Amino acid sequence: MVVVRGGEGDMTRRRLKLGWIPVGSARNASLRKRREGLMKKVKELSILCDVQAFVIIYSPNERIPLGWPSPHEIHGMYFSRFINVPEARRDKFKVDQEKSLEDRLLKTKEHLARIYKDNKKMEMSQLMLEVTGNSFQGIEKLDDINEICGLLWLLDEMSKEVTKAAVEYYKSHQVNVDLSINIGPPKDVIKKAT
Repeated sequence: MVVVRGGEGDMTRRRLKLGWIPVGSARNASLRKRREGLMKKVKELSILCDVQAFVIIYSPNERIPLGWPSPHEIHGMYFSRFINVPEARRDKFKVDQEKSLEDRLLKTKEHLARIYKDNKKMEMSQLMLEVTGNSFQGIEKLDDINEICGLLWLLDEMSKEVTKAAVEYYKSHQVNVDLSINIGPPKDVIKKAT
Protein backbone atom coordinates (compact mmCIF):
# COMPACT_ATOMS: atom_id res chain seq x y z
CA MET A 1 0.00 0.00 0.00
CA VAL A 2 1.17 3.50 -0.79
CA VAL A 3 -0.13 6.48 1.11
CA VAL A 4 -0.95 9.44 -1.15
CA ARG A 5 -2.62 12.77 -0.63
CA GLY A 6 -6.29 13.15 -1.46
CA GLY A 7 -7.73 15.18 -4.32
CA GLU A 8 -7.07 18.82 -5.13
CA GLY A 9 -7.47 21.00 -2.04
CA ASP A 10 -7.92 17.88 0.10
CA MET A 11 -5.02 17.49 2.57
CA THR A 12 -6.20 14.15 3.92
CA ARG A 13 -4.39 10.98 3.03
CA ARG A 14 -5.93 7.90 1.52
CA ARG A 15 -4.49 4.51 0.73
CA LEU A 16 -3.68 3.73 -2.85
CA LYS A 17 -3.69 0.08 -3.81
CA LEU A 18 -0.34 -0.60 -5.38
CA GLY A 19 -0.96 -2.57 -8.54
CA TRP A 20 -1.24 -2.39 -12.29
CA ILE A 21 -3.50 0.44 -13.48
CA PRO A 22 -5.94 -1.07 -16.01
CA VAL A 23 -7.05 2.22 -17.65
CA GLY A 24 -4.46 3.24 -20.26
CA SER A 25 -4.84 7.02 -19.98
CA ALA A 26 -4.62 6.91 -16.17
CA ARG A 27 -1.59 4.61 -16.40
CA ASN A 28 0.19 6.99 -18.79
CA ALA A 29 -0.63 10.00 -16.60
CA SER A 30 0.68 8.19 -13.52
CA LEU A 31 3.85 7.20 -15.38
CA ARG A 32 4.42 10.76 -16.52
CA LYS A 33 3.96 12.26 -13.03
CA ARG A 34 5.93 9.63 -11.18
CA ARG A 35 8.73 9.63 -13.75
CA GLU A 36 9.14 13.39 -13.35
CA GLY A 37 9.17 12.99 -9.57
CA LEU A 38 11.76 10.22 -9.76
CA MET A 39 14.01 12.27 -12.05
CA LYS A 40 13.72 15.23 -9.68
CA LYS A 41 14.60 13.07 -6.66
CA VAL A 42 17.67 11.59 -8.36
CA LYS A 43 18.84 15.05 -9.39
CA GLU A 44 18.38 16.32 -5.81
CA LEU A 45 20.20 13.29 -4.40
CA SER A 46 23.08 13.84 -6.80
CA ILE A 47 23.40 17.52 -5.88
CA LEU A 48 22.74 17.33 -2.13
CA CYS A 49 24.87 14.28 -1.38
CA ASP A 50 27.51 14.76 -4.10
CA VAL A 51 27.01 11.28 -5.50
CA GLN A 52 27.03 10.10 -9.05
CA ALA A 53 23.60 8.79 -9.97
CA PHE A 54 21.56 8.22 -13.07
CA VAL A 55 18.15 6.91 -14.05
CA ILE A 56 17.03 5.22 -17.25
CA ILE A 57 13.32 4.58 -17.69
CA TYR A 58 11.98 2.45 -20.50
CA SER A 59 8.34 3.01 -21.42
CA PRO A 60 6.32 0.74 -23.70
CA ASN A 61 4.80 3.80 -25.44
CA GLU A 62 8.07 5.60 -26.19
CA ARG A 63 10.71 4.50 -28.63
CA ILE A 64 13.65 6.10 -26.82
CA PRO A 65 14.15 5.61 -23.09
CA LEU A 66 14.26 8.69 -20.90
CA GLY A 67 17.11 9.30 -18.55
CA TRP A 68 18.71 11.75 -16.22
CA PRO A 69 21.13 13.30 -16.87
CA SER A 70 21.10 13.37 -20.66
CA PRO A 71 21.81 10.13 -22.57
CA HIS A 72 25.23 11.45 -23.66
CA GLU A 73 26.21 12.26 -20.08
CA ILE A 74 25.00 8.88 -18.89
CA HIS A 75 27.04 7.12 -21.55
CA GLY A 76 30.12 9.26 -21.03
CA MET A 77 30.15 9.34 -17.26
CA TYR A 78 28.91 5.93 -16.27
CA PHE A 79 29.05 3.31 -18.99
CA SER A 80 32.50 4.26 -20.23
CA ARG A 81 33.67 4.46 -16.62
CA PHE A 82 32.27 0.98 -15.98
CA ILE A 83 33.83 -0.46 -19.12
CA ASN A 84 37.24 1.02 -18.21
CA VAL A 85 37.28 -0.79 -14.85
CA PRO A 86 39.38 -3.97 -15.07
CA GLU A 87 37.28 -7.09 -15.42
CA ALA A 88 38.74 -8.65 -12.26
CA ARG A 89 37.55 -5.66 -10.22
CA ARG A 90 34.14 -5.71 -11.94
CA ASP A 91 33.71 -9.39 -11.13
CA LYS A 92 34.64 -8.79 -7.49
CA PHE A 93 31.35 -6.98 -6.86
CA LYS A 94 29.25 -9.06 -9.23
CA VAL A 95 26.61 -11.20 -7.54
CA ASP A 96 24.59 -13.71 -9.46
CA GLN A 97 21.23 -15.04 -8.39
CA GLU A 98 22.61 -18.40 -7.26
CA LYS A 99 25.23 -16.79 -4.98
CA SER A 100 22.63 -14.41 -3.59
CA LEU A 101 20.24 -17.27 -2.81
CA GLU A 102 23.05 -19.29 -1.20
CA ASP A 103 23.91 -16.32 1.04
CA ARG A 104 20.27 -15.84 2.02
CA LEU A 105 19.90 -19.58 2.70
CA LEU A 106 23.00 -19.57 4.92
CA LYS A 107 21.73 -16.55 6.89
CA THR A 108 18.31 -18.17 7.26
CA LYS A 109 19.87 -21.42 8.51
CA GLU A 110 21.97 -19.50 11.06
CA HIS A 111 18.88 -17.59 12.20
CA LEU A 112 16.91 -20.83 12.48
CA ALA A 113 19.71 -22.44 14.51
CA ARG A 114 19.69 -19.47 16.93
CA ILE A 115 15.91 -19.72 17.28
CA TYR A 116 16.15 -23.49 17.84
CA LYS A 117 18.81 -22.98 20.51
CA ASP A 118 16.76 -20.25 22.25
CA ASN A 119 13.64 -22.44 22.18
CA LYS A 120 15.58 -25.40 23.56
CA LYS A 121 17.03 -23.21 26.30
CA MET A 122 13.56 -21.93 27.27
CA GLU A 123 12.09 -25.44 27.19
CA MET A 124 14.87 -26.85 29.36
CA SER A 125 14.66 -23.87 31.74
CA GLN A 126 10.96 -24.58 32.15
CA LEU A 127 11.72 -28.26 32.80
CA MET A 128 14.42 -27.24 35.30
CA LEU A 129 11.88 -25.09 37.15
CA GLU A 130 9.39 -27.95 37.23
CA VAL A 131 12.00 -30.41 38.49
CA THR A 132 13.56 -28.12 41.07
CA GLY A 133 10.31 -26.66 42.33
CA ASN A 134 10.96 -27.74 45.94
CA SER A 135 14.69 -28.27 46.27
CA PHE A 136 15.15 -31.08 43.73
CA GLN A 137 12.28 -33.22 45.01
CA GLY A 138 10.90 -33.61 41.49
CA ILE A 139 14.10 -35.01 40.01
CA GLU A 140 12.75 -38.55 40.33
CA LYS A 141 10.06 -37.64 37.78
CA LEU A 142 12.66 -37.50 35.02
CA ASP A 143 12.39 -40.75 33.11
CA ASP A 144 13.16 -39.59 29.56
CA ILE A 145 16.84 -39.68 28.56
CA ASN A 146 16.27 -36.72 26.20
CA GLU A 147 15.00 -34.59 29.09
CA ILE A 148 18.00 -35.53 31.24
CA CYS A 149 20.43 -34.82 28.41
CA GLY A 150 18.59 -31.59 27.68
CA LEU A 151 19.06 -30.50 31.29
CA LEU A 152 22.75 -31.40 31.09
CA TRP A 153 23.00 -29.32 27.91
CA LEU A 154 21.32 -26.37 29.66
CA LEU A 155 23.69 -26.63 32.62
CA ASP A 156 26.63 -26.66 30.23
CA GLU A 157 25.30 -23.59 28.37
CA MET A 158 24.74 -21.77 31.65
CA SER A 159 28.25 -22.63 32.88
CA LYS A 160 29.67 -21.22 29.60
CA GLU A 161 27.73 -17.98 30.13
CA VAL A 162 28.92 -17.74 33.75
CA THR A 163 32.52 -18.42 32.71
CA LYS A 164 32.31 -15.77 29.97
CA ALA A 165 30.87 -13.22 32.42
CA ALA A 166 33.60 -14.06 34.95
CA VAL A 167 36.34 -13.65 32.34
CA GLU A 168 34.94 -10.27 31.30
CA TYR A 169 34.68 -9.19 34.94
CA TYR A 170 38.24 -10.26 35.73
CA LYS A 171 39.58 -8.60 32.58
CA SER A 172 37.81 -5.34 33.37
CA HIS A 173 39.19 -5.43 36.95
CA GLN A 174 42.64 -6.65 35.79
CA VAL A 175 42.63 -9.81 37.86
CA ASN A 176 44.38 -12.96 36.63
CA VAL A 177 42.43 -16.10 37.45
CA ASP A 178 42.68 -19.59 35.91
CA LEU A 179 39.19 -20.45 34.63
CA SER A 180 40.26 -23.61 32.85
CA ILE A 181 38.53 -25.82 35.42
CA ASN A 182 35.80 -27.76 33.63
CA ILE A 183 32.66 -27.65 35.70
CA GLY A 184 29.57 -29.29 34.31
CA PRO A 185 28.46 -32.47 32.58
CA PRO A 186 30.87 -34.51 30.48
CA LYS A 187 31.00 -33.34 26.86
CA ASP A 188 30.31 -36.80 25.40
CA VAL A 189 26.98 -37.02 27.26
CA ILE A 190 25.91 -33.64 25.87
CA LYS A 191 26.88 -34.56 22.30
CA LYS A 192 24.76 -37.70 22.51
CA ALA A 193 21.79 -35.61 23.64
CA THR A 194 21.91 -33.17 20.73
